[in-house]
Amino acid sequence: MRLLEDVGTKLFWLFVTVLLLGCGYVFLVRKFLNPPKIASIPNVTTPTPIPSQSTNTQSSDPNNWSPQLKDNNGTVSQTSKSHSPKIQEISQPKARIIEVPKKLKKGALVYVYKNEIEETNPETHLYQPKEIIELNNFNLVANLKNEFQEVRGFFYVPKTSTYAFKLSKKQLNISQHELGDKILFLLSIDGITLPNLDGEKVNLEAGWHSINLYFNPPNKDYIDPAFVSLLWGEHNSTHITNLQPIITWRGLNESK
Repeated sequence: MRLLEDVGTKLFWLFVTVLLLGCGYVFLVRKFLNPPKIASIPNVTTPTPIPSQSTNTQSSDPNNWSPQLKDNNGTVSQTSKSHSPKIQEISQPKARIIEVPKKLKKGALVYVYKNEIEETNPETHLYQPKEIIELNNFNLVANLKNEFQEVRGFFYVPKTSTYAFKLSKKQLNISQHELGDKILFLLSIDGITLPNLDGEKVNLEAGWHSINLYFNPPNKDYIDPAFVSLLWGEHNSTHITNLQPIITWRGLNESK
């Protein structure tokens, strides 16, 4: 019996010893071996998380492309790197919101408006179109008296670069005297109006972009802008190369 009591006493003290050793080990590790938290270090602030950024990964095939939206916090900056004073460079903001229909067809839409009150330079957003015409190309249509129009579409930029845009106005016989204070043409890319239409340079990211051409002729009985065409091409450091008629796309059901 006494032997059993001795064994029990030894086991009890062994248990107490192991427990004390374990508590001491935990105390040492937490107090001295673990690094302190950032907040306890003087002159160090917790870093602010970096917000996620949207990407612009768009398919090179217009028929299989789905729209990519960007945020709307961008600003427009203008520089003048060209030696020609007539050509300015516009940087399109990366944060423009461009909504492109999921299903596209080659061509454009022409919105025709009636200038009922004969404004000098009517704005399209203040009028309801009297007609919307589907076209296979980016062209204007015949214009009757007191009408103005805007052709709209989307075009695909194959790579991020600088591009030039030029409006060819062959056989459009409108004199400055007839035009008066009217603005004959306005070209907008991604909602930003270009200052001129004679080789304007624009920095564009690869992907889809919107394009609108506004036409506001004098109040003649009939004007046919059939020979007016918009040319574009990549612009290198010294000159414009290989300008071609722009190819645009439109939504299949936009005019329905």
